[in-house]
Amino acid sequence: MRHNRQPVHDRYHHVVKQATYAVQDNHAFWEGRSLRAWTDVLVDTLVAEFDPVSIILFGSLATESDGPDSDIDLLVVLDDAPLADRRRTMVEMRRVTRGVAAPHDLLVTSIADFERNSARPGTTEYEPAQHGVAVYERVAA
Repeated sequence: MRHNRQPVHDRYHHVVKQATYAVQDNHAFWEGRSLRAWTDVLVDTLVAEFDPVSIILFGSLATESDGPDSDIDLLVVLDDAPLADRRRTMVEMRRVTRGVAAPHDLLVTSIADFERNSARPGTTEYEPAQHGVAVYERVAA
């Protein structure tokens, strides 16, 4: 019996646009925008889609030590982010931010876990809490 199937590479073929990358003054530029400019795009998108309590920029961009190989590291603090759902939430965040040309890492936590773990080394919350910069905070109603 012969199957009349397309080869896998034909069935899943899609075109991926190659992003333009440049280095200027030892800083990365993707599609003509700096990582700081792309951070604003990420924050606007995440706020519109997920209504976070806060978003914290951490890593080399937050400490102004970014270079040509840097990316954007964000911790997104949500009202409620059950541990069992965080991976799914991060995947969904990656989906809605796929139009952002600059490389970025998105981590998720709940406000309760952020408050509990921000002073505990080795936790997801520690580095952003100790060395990060809040790039968004929801206004209390």
